[in-house]
Amino acid sequence: MHPEPYWLALICLFQVCRREEAGQLAIKDIGKADGITYLQITDEGEDQALKNQGNKRRLPVHSSLIQLGFLEYVESVKAAGHTRLFPQLKHGANGYSDSVGKFFSRLVTKAGLSDPALVLHSLRHGGITKLTSAGVPHNVCEMIAGHSASGVHSQVYIHRDNIPLSLLRDGLERLALS
Repeated sequence: MHPEPYWLALICLFQVCRREEAGQLAIKDIGKADGITYLQITDEGEDQALKNQGNKRRLPVHSSLIQLGFLEYVESVKAAGHTRLFPQLKHGANGYSDSVGKFFSRLVTKAGLSDPALVLHSLRHGGITKLTSAGVPHNVCEMIAGHSASGVHSQVYIHRDNIPLSLLRDGLERLALS
């Protein structure tokens, strides 16, 4: 069994990140600060890229991922000597996660769903919608999603690097999937 489609889809679902942000993660991109485990979305590693600089961020790992065994998976990959979280994924013309996106599409089709909008990226759209529906403040949703800040207040006066992980965690934990 290949774990990358499973974990990559769950990361997209619970972290509301782009598939390539998840697919390019390195082991060093998983860290801990102030007792909170996080993913670092960055372009600083080999073959890592961002859609734009506003996408660079630290995301607290959703408790559901931890309960499902994500940290054990990370440790197993690290113990095997790999530097990338998904070492089986190869970098192609569309990044690391293209094969998982295609796998997801085949799975959706096999389940009898024919809506062309049901792609791996739709997990991100649904997650952002659920965060908003749960009353997570707009600026916190923007920071979690890695969207550019809207308005002068958010663009100029909020220094995202200084926002505590606990605030982002509290927002992300409001993501209820039922």
